[in-house]
Amino acid sequence: MNSPIELIRNISRTGRRNRLYGGIGLITSGVLLSIFLYIIDYHHAENWIVLILFGLYFGGSLTLLESRTQVCVYHGILGTHESSNGMKKHTDQNIATACRKKSSVIIIQSFLVGVLMTYINAFLIFKII
Repeated sequence: MNSPIELIRNISRTGRRNRLYGGIGLITSGVLLSIFLYIIDYHHAENWIVLILFGLYFGGSLTLLESRTQVCVYHGILGTHESSNGMKKHTDQNIATACRKKSSVIIIQSFLVGVLMTYINAFLIFKII
């Protein structure tokens, strides 16, 4: 019998690998943008720059956490899992509920990482905080 952790995993190995590379790419893009802004001595804290940085860090941490936990937030909220034929509903309602709870935790963790990384960037680049 599978453990409860194995049962809530709802992405395939390919999906896990894609999320890993996507998360690394998004966070790297945020770091490179921050370095670029620091090098050109850009100290204007414009809202759109902060939103772009937050989006990159939030999205990157979300996909990295999905890769690490093997729980897709989208599928978790819907109570489904990936398969070679597309989405399939979980047969056990307890597993679907556990996936929803885990998805909520992943979203909250990703949001906090996005806020923290954006705050650090605002402090280092814009020197406003």
